[in-house]
Amino acid sequence: MPTIIDALVVTLGMDSSGFKKGTRDVDESLDKTRKGTDRTAKEIEASGIRAAQFVNRLKAEFIGLFATITAGKGIANFVSDSISGTAALGRMAANLNMSARELDGWGRAAETVGGTADGMRNSLQGIAAGIQEFALTGNTAFLPALRTLQVGLEDGTGKVRDYRDIMFDLADKLKAMSPQEAIFFGKQFGFDEGSINLMRKGGQAVRDLTSEFTWASGVTEKSVQASQRMESQLALFRQRMAGVGQTLYESMGPGLELVIADLGKLSAWLNDHRDDISQAITDGVHAVEELVSAFHELNEATDGNAGKVAMATAGLWALVTVLGAVAAGMRTIVGLGAATGGALLRAVPPALAGAAGWELGGWLNKRFIEPNADLSNTIGEWTARGMAALGSKEAQEALDINSGKRPAATPSEPPPLQITQGRKNGPRGIRNNNPGNLNFAGQAGATKETGPGGRFAVFGSMEEGIAALIKQLQRYMSRGIDTIRELVNTYAPASENDTGAYMKALSQSLGIGLDDKLDLSNQQQLFALLRGIISHENGAGQVSGAQILRGIQVGAAASPSARPIAGNSNSVQSETNIQTLNVVTQATDAQGIARGIGDALADRQKLINGPGDG
Repeated sequence: MPTIIDALVVTLGMDSSGFKKGTRDVDESLDKTRKGTDRTAKEIEASGIRAAQFVNRLKAEFIGLFATITAGKGIANFVSDSISGTAALGRMAANLNMSARELDGWGRAAETVGGTADGMRNSLQGIAAGIQEFALTGNTAFLPALRTLQVGLEDGTGKVRDYRDIMFDLADKLKAMSPQEAIFFGKQFGFDEGSINLMRKGGQAVRDLTSEFTWASGVTEKSVQASQRMESQLALFRQRMAGVGQTLYESMGPGLELVIADLGKLSAWLNDHRDDISQAITDGVHAVEELVSAFHELNEATDGNAGKVAMATAGLWALVTVLGAVAAGMRTIVGLGAATGGALLRAVPPALAGAAGWELGGWLNKRFIEPNADLSNTIGEWTARGMAALGSKEAQEALDINSGKRPAATPSEPPPLQITQGRKNGPRGIRNNNPGNLNFAGQAGATKETGPGGRFAVFGSMEEGIAALIKQLQRYMSRGIDTIRELVNTYAPASENDTGAYMKALSQSLGIGLDDKLDLSNQQQLFALLRGIISHENGAGQVSGAQILRGIQVGAAASPSARPIAGNSNSVQSETNIQTLNVVTQATDAQGIARGIGDALADRQKLINGPGDG
């Protein structure tokens, strides 16, 4: 019995036309499918392009619509102006006894003929005010013009007519006139040019326009009330922020005054040293030229290695700068994390270039510069010149010593005695070199101020006055007066001072509470306490931090030391080390200066022996 397989074999063996026909049908179907797929893909691509174009047009239309609505203003200004404008519209409408929507319609109608909403509102307000004046007094400024135009203010019953009806009657009259006549009579009623142009259209046209724009107006009583509430809140907010700003300014005031004073000093110094600055710039240019020349010499001495090092450092800098730019771009994408990374990468260029420069510079110095004395001297000299041009006193002294203008100091030479003149201006405590405003009590080296009511001590220098203040504070500490509260109540009693403000100022300066214990052996606390007292007594910035530190140095107790003096082994002399002694005197003769030195030494010795009673 034949099987299906047998039938298939027979069919394939005897006649293959059926198989070939099926193959052609399959190829044709695949070709149609491919063409259909290509056509569908192109249609999808075209649809995508049309969709993108539509979105772009929609975006442009939206932007244009927003610009039209906001009149080209920013969103913040648009909102603020809308609030204030709607609120003001509501208030004027209430005064004119009409709705804000209707008043807005009158303003929009005036805008159609080149006028302004404000101009139209002012015209309505002028007419309404005149009619009210007539109702109260029987007369008004434009009554003669109304009589000339035969427009009545009262109806048949003697009741004053509504000002809007009078406006419509005036519009009919102005329409019948020539432009010059209409302008003349319009000015009699206080109309602006835009209002006159609207009125010349006639009463019915004005009715129609104002009715049309009143209907189209988006102003409602609800929006007016909301705007007025928001306006009130905005005004309150601005007042509070103004108060905050004033408080910030007042807190910054002392610092700003110091900055302004320093800027004034800087400008005066720049003006007084114009020639020096010009010379410094010239020297700086020469220094750069010499350094470039020295670099060329170094490059030649190192067979071009110095140039290679510079190029490598510059390349490294450029590479890490690019990394910083990449990080900056990342910051706009991923926010704070990338911003932190950008900050770190921006710190990489100076770090890497600095490290590379340090190591390579050390290698070049040991390999080529140190062995070459002339090259080393040239680089050192011009480096010193550059530093001197920037204001380094040490560099200038080195240049002067090198050039023979001044001898080099030997280690055995004592430091020079510093004598300065006292100040003659400023607050009382500053003029007296008595920043603590201590009463005269026979302090060593001090005199009593002259003139009516003079009771304060006058010291020879600011440092001496600060040392005396330290001595007074030490007396208080020895008596158990060792908190800010106790100190102020004793030092600056309420009968002469605002003790509350004084205590607060010292507490802020020291960073401790009013009843915390004071420790004058703590140099940082002592400095803060002195600065707080001096600033409160004289005003901030009158005494510099350097002066306070020198005053602490003068007022600090120095330990005497005894040691044998070479020459006589049976005798011992006591030698007191007073370190640096700053003598400030106004004397100009030798004897006066000597007395000043003697007083300073006596005062130093008393400070060494410890505070006395007072």
